[in-house]
Amino acid sequence: MPSAKEFWSSRLKNIDITKIDLSEDRSEEMLHYYCDNYLQEKATVLDLACGGGRNARYLAKRGYNVFGTDFSGLAVDFCRRTFEYLKLKGSFQESNMSTIPFENGFFAGVTCIAALDHVTLPEAVETIKEIRRVLSRQGTMFLTFDPLGRNEELAEEPEILPDGTWKYNTGPKAGLIFRKYTDEQIVELIGDEKIIKFQKGTDGTRRVIAR
Repeated sequence: MPSAKEFWSSRLKNIDITKIDLSEDRSEEMLHYYCDNYLQEKATVLDLACGGGRNARYLAKRGYNVFGTDFSGLAVDFCRRTFEYLKLKGSFQESNMSTIPFENGFFAGVTCIAALDHVTLPEAVETIKEIRRVLSRQGTMFLTFDPLGRNEELAEEPEILPDGTWKYNTGPKAGLIFRKYTDEQIVELIGDEKIIKFQKGTDGTRRVIAR
């Protein structure tokens, strides 16, 4: 039975970075707004659960001091190679979201895009705590959550974990974990008093800027 790490790692296997077009990367839509309004020039930023590094590349191109972490060693290696290939500055480490390997107050900003709803609720709760631990006193986080209907089109029936999170054990998404958050549950997870901006995109993606 594939693990979540194996599922996400499989998306980056056998990719030749010299044969893909990295010049027109499309970073997360509201990330531009977050950078313009909440990050100072050359700020130190963590892209948490960085995956293939699309958003980390955008941050690096804007001149930020970029760090990235992901639980997939393949993802970390892919980011390192693409940054070297594109001559971008960035540092990447393998780690889980809920155990961020940096000291207290290290970052002015943390981005976590389309990742918190791909772990169980207990891990998401610990991740929010960890993000706040590594943020500076005036630091902010930028988070996104998938639309509520995402993954419902899959034919395979997921296993329902004790906290209500879905886990796919068969089919093309085997290993995928997905937790459906309502808007109210997102607010409860982050804390209403900590949220600076909550926006829902036309595709249903929920975007949150918080402290």
